[in-house]
Formats: sequence, C-alpha cells, structure tokens
Amino acid sequence: MAEKKEKDNFFLVIGVIAVITITLVVILKQRETEHLEPQAAAQSKEQVLERNHPPGNTFVE
Repeated sequence: MAEKKEKDNFFLVIGVIAVITITLVVILKQRETEHLEPQAAAQSKEQVLERNHPPGNTFVE
C-alpha cells in the first residue's frame, strides 16, 4: 500500500511541475512581445523581406 501511495505522489509531483513549467513558458512568451509597438507587429511580408535582404543583394536560384 505504501508503494502505491509513493507512486501516486511521484506522478502528482511530476504533473504539478509540468503544469508550472508550461504556465511559465506561456507567461514569458507573452511578456517577450509586450514591448513591441503595434506597428512593428503589423509589418507586411514585403517590409520584412526588404529589411532582411536590402536592394542590390539578389539571390538567384
């Protein structure tokens, strides 16, 4: 009986740790994008490509 209770407690502790970890990841991910201006988050795909690949630097397949 004691072994079953220890196993139950083990899985309970593992479950609690998993839930806390997932919660922290979600909270930190939300805080990561808080400082971005709304305009920066709404950039068009063309603006992002232009910023990453300036004119004159062409890629040919």
